[in-house]
Amino acid sequence: MWLVGVLFLSGGATGCRHEQYAALEEAGRTPVDGHYMLRDPDRIYHLPDDLEEISGLTWWKDNQLVCVQDEDGKLFLFDTETGKVTAEHKFGKDGDYEGVEVVGDRVYVTKSNGTLYEISAWETDDPHVRTHKTFLDDDNNVEGLGYDPAADALLLACKSKPGVKADDKVRSIYRFRRATETLEEEPWRLIHYPEVIDSLKAHNWLRTTEQQFQCRPSGVAVHPLNQKLYVLASTGKLLLVFDPQGNLEAVHPLNPRRFEQPEGICFAPNGDLYISNEGDDKGPNILLFRYEARPSADQ
Repeated sequence: MWLVGVLFLSGGATGCRHEQYAALEEAGRTPVDGHYMLRDPDRIYHLPDDLEEISGLTWWKDNQLVCVQDEDGKLFLFDTETGKVTAEHKFGKDGDYEGVEVVGDRVYVTKSNGTLYEISAWETDDPHVRTHKTFLDDDNNVEGLGYDPAADALLLACKSKPGVKADDKVRSIYRFRRATETLEEEPWRLIHYPEVIDSLKAHNWLRTTEQQFQCRPSGVAVHPLNQKLYVLASTGKLLLVFDPQGNLEAVHPLNPRRFEQPEGICFAPNGDLYISNEGDDKGPNILLFRYEARPSADQ
């Protein structure tokens, strides 16, 4: 059994850092939900400079992803066969756009302040945009947008203030009902730090002290085949999996050498997983993990 070192202790930072990366490589040998080997993407798409700040992505159709970045009010169409951006569609002014979802013929985009934009005729030069204000704001810092088809509801993940009477060891996900065009007052799901920490400790995957631990959602998606909820956390470098009833099923640490700044997550209808990273040292990219039954690399 290998051990994960505590972060950057004085006098041993280099050795500790090396142990951490080695431990993360070992953690990557455990397939997520029995299907995704996070240390071995099936394909890496390198993105152009226009998507350096890619903040969200979603499946559309026919090998097409729709992406947003957190500076320009544009939708970017990305072809997963050619690995190229095929079109750009302007829908709004510059702003801090953080998530995107395609539902039917509509595209929804969220800002960090909790405002939702509903865009129809989005492929044309004259898109129609409706704005949905919610009670969330900049303090909540909405970064993830997903879709729950069972409830026909959009999912808004708060990176910061959970919006409930709780300490800072909780993060929240809210549901926006499309039928009523309202955000439910109570969080749909809560992410409790102690529960996440316990899961990591059970596998010796905790890479920091409990006092320093952070898990701040940056992306959220519902698996199309098993309806499990996947929550991506850029701050904390984690991927959380919840069963359809909301129980935390698994926590997987992400190696920052592979996941430099993971901000977006989505699935293709066949279960293929896409995770986007904002660019810094290595440039922006999208990682593809195909939906295949995979034993642990140790087996």
